[in-house]
Parts: sequence; structure tokens; C-alpha cells
Amino acid sequence: MGNAVARAHQRLSLAGVVAALALSACVQLDWSRSHVDFAVPHARLHALEVGQATLEDALATLGAPLYVWELPADGLAIAYGAWSQEQVGIQVSVPLAEQASADFDYSEAAAKVEGHVLFFDRQGVLTVTAEGLLRDLRAETERRPSAIE
Repeated sequence: MGNAVARAHQRLSLAGVVAALALSACVQLDWSRSHVDFAVPHARLHALEVGQATLEDALATLGAPLYVWELPADGLAIAYGAWSQEQVGIQVSVPLAEQASADFDYSEAAAKVEGHVLFFDRQGVLTVTAEGLLRDLRAETERRPSAIE
């Protein structure tokens, strides 16, 4: 009987600590969903010939891109892609003392943007096309924009 009372007391103590933390904590839940479709029809993409097609041809054929960035060799890249994203997250902040607090943040983003990137030289001529995760293709080629003179 004494063991059962001790376990009940431990559960009440734990419940009291959890309740105290919950009352003094800031809890934020987030759930969002989005869908973007800038996928390139393969027939239109293959109509653009490397070495022949220009940036103007690509924009006329494919429309506005999802992303645009400068390349290190003074070229330009444009990207088309599609994704569905669902994000669920929770953030908890608990004050520990007058000048300190503990934070916990968890979020899961299921976005994996797949698509096509078209690379152009400084004259605006198509040099390469690539397919894959846009974040990876961009990371391999991105540079900071140059200053306008």
C-alpha cells in the first residue's frame, strides 16, 4: 500500500511540475499548407536548343520563372519548379529566472522543390539546362548580386 501511495505522490508531483511549466510557458502551434506549380512542360523545354535559344526565347516559351539569380561568370539562371508544402510546428518558451528562459522549437517542412534550371551566358544565350532539387542546383551556382554602377 505504501508503494502505491508513493507512486501516486510522484505522479501528482510530476503533474504539478508540468502544470506549472504549462501555465508559465508560451506555447505556439503552427500548421500551414501551400501549393505552387511553375513546372515546365517537357515538350516546351526541349524546344529550346542549347547554344541557340536566348533568354527572350525561354521567357516567351516558358513564361515567368519561379526564381532568377546571377551566376558567378556574369551569367543568369532561371528556375521553374513545383511543390506542395505542409508545415507543422510547435514552439515552447519557458521562463527559468528573471533574466533567462529556455526555448524549444520543432518544425517539419516537407517541401522539396523539384524543377528545371536554365543557365544563360552574359550575352543571354542558353548554355545548359539542369533538372533536380532547385535548392541544390542554386547552391552550386549562386553568388551575391553585384553592385549597380
